[in-house]
Amino acid sequence: MHARQPCDELGNDLPPNTPPLPRAGEQPLDDYSLYGSRAEFELADFLYRKEQMSGKKIDKLMEIWATFSASNDPDSNTPSPPPFANAADVYNTIDSTELGDIPWQAFLVKYNGTLPDGTPPTSMTNSYEVWFRDPLKFLEDQIGNPDFNGEMDYAAYQVYGPDRKRRFKDMMCRQIGHGSSQYVVQLFHSSLAHILSSLKPWMIKPRITRCANRHFRWVIYGFGPYIADYPEQALLSCIVSGWCAKCTAKSTDLDGDPSAIPRSHVHTQELRHLIDDDLKVLWDGWGIIGDVIPFTAHFPQANIHELPSSDLLHQIIKGTFKDHLVTWVGEYLEVVHGTARANEILADIDRQIAAVPLFPGLRRFPEGRGFKQWTGDDSKALMKVYLPAIAGHVPSQLVRAISAFLEYCYLVRQSEITEDTLAAIDNALARFHAIREIFITSGVREDFLLPRQHSLVHYRHLIQDFGAPNGLCSSITESKHIKAVKEPWRRSNCNQPLGQMLLVNQHLDKLAAARVDFQTRGMLKGSGHPVLVPAIPCHDQGEVDDVEEDQGMTSLGDVQLAK
Repeated sequence: MHARQPCDELGNDLPPNTPPLPRAGEQPLDDYSLYGSRAEFELADFLYRKEQMSGKKIDKLMEIWATFSASNDPDSNTPSPPPFANAADVYNTIDSTELGDIPWQAFLVKYNGTLPDGTPPTSMTNSYEVWFRDPLKFLEDQIGNPDFNGEMDYAAYQVYGPDRKRRFKDMMCRQIGHGSSQYVVQLFHSSLAHILSSLKPWMIKPRITRCANRHFRWVIYGFGPYIADYPEQALLSCIVSGWCAKCTAKSTDLDGDPSAIPRSHVHTQELRHLIDDDLKVLWDGWGIIGDVIPFTAHFPQANIHELPSSDLLHQIIKGTFKDHLVTWVGEYLEVVHGTARANEILADIDRQIAAVPLFPGLRRFPEGRGFKQWTGDDSKALMKVYLPAIAGHVPSQLVRAISAFLEYCYLVRQSEITEDTLAAIDNALARFHAIREIFITSGVREDFLLPRQHSLVHYRHLIQDFGAPNGLCSSITESKHIKAVKEPWRRSNCNQPLGQMLLVNQHLDKLAAARVDFQTRGMLKGSGHPVLVPAIPCHDQGEVDDVEEDQGMTSLGDVQLAK
């Protein structure tokens, strides 16, 4: 890896060993800004982030605090007030924090094209509220976070092992040399999308358009989730669902089309001219949605078809393994043995899965694979015990097909992938494609026209472009769903909750940014100054707190509603 020459904001090289400029707005070491003291900040952080106390309870706590302060010093004309007057004071203090302040903005969108005859669908007549944050400011805030100092790579690099063979790890550890400027832009957009994809319900801009075959569809454009399941990748790149967003393989021959080539804006534009914008031919012959242009078509150094990266969770773990192979095994047993006998065999498979002994790294399934809602972790855990459980109940060819897929899966899930690993990945995929034909010969399937399984053929190229898929899997952002969506929803009054949820996340961002700033300046070391107060008697009567509606967070104060 070659060291890069530091430069100023105008791109001029700086002399060697030039120290970085101080952060903008850096304060003295005893300045806790709006919080006044460390105790006030820790209290606000405890009430809002850690305890998630409702507004009514915060009001009651501050009321008790004020009463206690007055009774503790009855001779004083001005007893010490509580740190905050009430819940609104806590919220306003957090909201006024400038660190991490990237305000949410909102605008309305609505279909403005020609309506069809008769009663149009509501999706064409409704208005939709879209919330977003400035992506550039968001990225600047991430890069400027002191927690990440020294932890970022700002240029792609190559890594070689002792055997002088390439190794692929994180996204910046990738192949170099196809046109650096284009790939740097692609890496920028992909990494930015990865940061934003956990907020994808709020980043999607809906647009409804009429297709050549008179169907209506949702089109996702703008900053959307590039790390996504295939339907979203197809919509984002304006490719017909069921076709590949990365290559021109026909939807009727996804894994055997010898004429398939990588998609690009240039290729699509040439097709438009040659076919004279015939929407039906573009749709049926090339899988191109001809009446919608991808938003990246005008980007000089980006190709939307290169931007979607691999997604282990939806394409492999839950997609090919859980949704396809596990389901097909059950269907195979039913086709061959009939429903009653198939259920008996599946029950025995469940018993074998449940009988797996305790062992580090193995999860137990007391009820077999018969649970209602699968998570990615469930699927990954089942992979480890599924193969021996079905052995003896299905033909050896079917066992070998799943074995080849599992080998492929474990290879692409490695955190470091070498050139030898890439060759092994190709070999495992070729064996899986050859042996999986048993599902067709047995009557379980008529074909394998499955975009999720087709995505497997692109993983070698994706690994070379984006590094090991482990670092880009959408399970990383799915794991934030509870913190970013479920908990903020519970803290709302459930009446038009979106603005309240965004406000909660914005407050949490500001508290996190303030904590990082105070820690960086050494202001949160140790336990702080102890505060001695008389013990308050605890009356434990086994009461359960009532669920209350929190009326303290009903608006997003600094939202800008665009016209």
